[in-house]
Amino acid sequence: MSLLHTVSVFLEFACFVLALKMVFERKRYIGVAWAVTFGCLIFWDSARTMGWGLSREFLDTVLLIAMLSALLAMWHLGSKRG
Repeated sequence: MSLLHTVSVFLEFACFVLALKMVFERKRYIGVAWAVTFGCLIFWDSARTMGWGLSREFLDTVLLIAMLSALLAMWHLGSKRG
């Protein structure tokens, strides 16, 4: 595992922890959306890197869920400001 990959995994995990912190600070919907996003990214990255033998279609679905959750989180933020 390269240094760049190690740093990216650390940042994904840090963002996941911060998203969980948001859930407990009464920012539930946005926190859950970000937690799902980064949880899916951590799972996707780990499965792809470690070679867990999961199908490409399944991993693409996990990535799609992460992106949809991020889109929902960004929409929620936009609706709060506008």
